This record gives sequence, structure tokens and C-alpha cells, in this order.
Amino acid sequence: MEKRRRLKPEQRRALIVAAAAAEFGRRGARDARMEDIARAAGVTKAVVYDHFASKEELHAEVLRKASDDLVTHVTEAVLGEDAPRERFHAALRATFEIVARRPDIQVLLVGQTGPERSVHRAAVRAQRSARRAIATLYLLNPLFLRGRRDRQRRAEHVAQATMGTLNALVALGIEQKLAPDYLADLAIRVLDPGMAVMAGQPPAPE
Repeated sequence: MEKRRRLKPEQRRALIVAAAAAEFGRRGARDARMEDIARAAGVTKAVVYDHFASKEELHAEVLRKASDDLVTHVTEAVLGEDAPRERFHAALRATFEIVARRPDIQVLLVGQTGPERSVHRAAVRAQRSARRAIATLYLLNPLFLRGRRDRQRRAEHVAQATMGTLNALVALGIEQKLAPDYLADLAIRVLDPGMAVMAGQPPAPE
């Protein structure tokens, strides 16, 4: 505890968010208790409330951080790939890899966010950020929806449909304890043919 007291406020805040992410992922936001989060972070409950006025505010921050981490992880995974299709496949694999490790990202993708206004806003922002990131990945391929005046808008709509497929596969993976590689392969088989058509390319061989 003495060591934790010497932490900077932003470091202590990060510990609280990490503890809350684990607790929300394990119990769900409704059943998670602030005293358990405080204990896991190595601080008192009063210190948690110094940083976050309510559990809803903390939940919103957990969602924001999960969204940022997901986008960052997927972005880093595609940087080493030059071909558009390989970038797309790398993004799918990276998504399922981080979801398998991070219960808070599972909650972000398939969990119930609750009716609280701040949490709902955070969830909407997280979904919008993910949608834009996926759309940007598609638009890196100059052939994708080439010639369409509404290319940017349509790419975001395609990205939203992609997110729906990924969310469904994440839920399936949780229910049946499926490996990330298996889920990524399913996602590629479901999504790749449509992406290839939109880019004027033949589907990937079996």
C-alpha cells in the first residue's frame, strides 16, 4: 500500500481502470462492487471515488479504454502487411486474439452496457471508433468500392455489418470456448468473399 501511495494520480487511475475492467469482465457491470475493484487496485474505496464519481462513470471509462486498446492492437497487427487482403485477414486474427485475453473487450463487443447515460454514450463512441477503424482498413485498398461517390459512407456501413459478424462469432466463441484461430478462420471464410467482390478480386482459394 505504501508503494501505491507514491504513484502519480494518472498511474493510480490506470490501476483502478484495469481492476475495474477485470471485475466487470468477471461479474458484469451490474454485479461488480466498488470495494472489490478498490481492493484489486490496492487502494481504498474512497480513492476510487476520488477518481470516478460513480460506478457508471468508471464503467464508461473501461469501455473507452477497451475500445482504444482494441483499435490499437488491430492497427499494429496490420502494419506489417502490404497486401489489402492480408491486412484484412491480419485484422480479423488480431481481433480474436485480444478478445480471448481481455474480458473487458468481450463485454464491449457482446455485453450489456446498461441504461446509464454516460455508459451508453461511451458504448456508442466505442462502436463508432471501431467502425471508422475498420472502414479505414477497407479504404486502404484503392480497389475497394472504386468509383463510388459515397465510398466513405458505404465503407462505414460495410464496417458496421462486419462488426455484427465479429460480435456474433465472439459470442459463439465464449459460449463454446472456441480458439481464436478457429474463430478467425470462420470470419475469413464468411467475410472474405464479400470483401473480394467489393474490391473486384476473386475470392481467396480454399
